[in-house]
Amino acid sequence: MLSWFLLAAACPGALDAQELRQPPRSQRDHSEPFRHTHSWQLDQDLIAPNNEDRDYTQGLSFEWFTEERDPNAYPNDLWGFSHAHELLDGAASTLSLRQADGQAKLVTSMGLGSIAFTPDNIAAAAPVTNERPYSNLFYYTQRRIQESPDGSVGTELRLGMLGTNVASYAQTKIHQANRVAFNSDQPVDPNGWGNQISDGGELTFLYRVSSDRIVSRGEWHDLALTSDVNLGYQVNGSLGFTYRLGRMENGTHSTPFDPMSRANFVPALAPGDQYFFCAARVRGVAYDALLQGQLKHNAYDLRTRDVSRVVVQAALGLSTSFSRSHQLTYSVTARTHEFADQRRTHWWGGLTYSRRY
Repeated sequence: MLSWFLLAAACPGALDAQELRQPPRSQRDHSEPFRHTHSWQLDQDLIAPNNEDRDYTQGLSFEWFTEERDPNAYPNDLWGFSHAHELLDGAASTLSLRQADGQAKLVTSMGLGSIAFTPDNIAAAAPVTNERPYSNLFYYTQRRIQESPDGSVGTELRLGMLGTNVASYAQTKIHQANRVAFNSDQPVDPNGWGNQISDGGELTFLYRVSSDRIVSRGEWHDLALTSDVNLGYQVNGSLGFTYRLGRMENGTHSTPFDPMSRANFVPALAPGDQYFFCAARVRGVAYDALLQGQLKHNAYDLRTRDVSRVVVQAALGLSTSFSRSHQLTYSVTARTHEFADQRRTHWWGGLTYSRRY
């Protein structure tokens, strides 16, 4: 983990203020031909170098992004969500998610997703104490992101249901398919999902604010400081950085580091991006319903004092465009322990496919 922080310190970024004010090469060369993007995002320990099949075991989401100024933008007002979202944004006077100048644009999105967490021992049917509890969240989300050449700021409003059978069904089917494909008795079926947080269902929500601010830029690299705050089923905040090296034609900054958990993530709306990236963040944690539960009684959950108050996360990845309409990103992410008895770093792989049109 320390090596990533050392890498950040070694990243070439000591540019003078005049260079930092220069717009990216893409903005000087051409205009954007696309205003919509579909994005599929998969987090899976199965696609990491070290398949541990525990902790954050799977995340899957689909989102539809569009520029707000597009007259053919989709109606983004399901269940009055847009109105509630704008009211929350308006409560924060520092969030000016509008067309601030000619270079900024506002992108909105809507999507569905699911995230799942398991203990190390998934064969046991009884609650596995001194481990993390099973937990699953199925959610609907909306994001509002203002992008500019100097960074991005975004908010997300997420309505979810804890304790559904979505993760149990998906994990079981994936494990069965693996056993058939590799003619093996591993991995075993997960038998403890009946002990998950809020088993049977419990409503929850999350409001997230996230930002990237570029602090240095060159022709083939940039460095941004990142931050986010979460309120709802998770209460926490983080500070970190992202560094990109390569060809960046999008004209804005939105690195695909942990895209399911970044309110200001937008897939590239312009073709041409091909870059490596490294990123890290330090998060302070006050509350996590996926570990501690909410109001509903649970077969097993963690006590408040057992939850780690500081968690470090870091990633390495590659993002590349192929043809004018497609972009693929792969990353490997590591996260330090989230509770007292865990004392281990967890790894998973991330895959994001985006299609522009």
